[in-house]
Amino acid sequence: MFTLGSITGLVSLSKILGYLLSKFNQLCNSIIFGFIIGSLGVIWPWKSTLSIENEYKIVRYLPEINYETFYAILFICTGIAIVIFLSSYEKK
Repeated sequence: MFTLGSITGLVSLSKILGYLLSKFNQLCNSIIFGFIIGSLGVIWPWKSTLSIENEYKIVRYLPEINYETFYAILFICTGIAIVIFLSSYEKK
């Protein structure tokens, strides 16, 4: 039952998104871009949680330069390059 519901939801959601993207392309892209920008604070990899008197505070910081940071920045740049390439390919 779960698998059937998942497949039905995925197919119907893809049809709805396809329709919305064909009719309201710029608006849908702006909304998706806004969701991505809004979620950056949650997925920021360099953060720590401080506990001060039963209150929690998330502190974001810039990382020290090491191989792990280099790989993260490399993958970020690779993702940006793929998006730019696909965007320019779509215009042709």
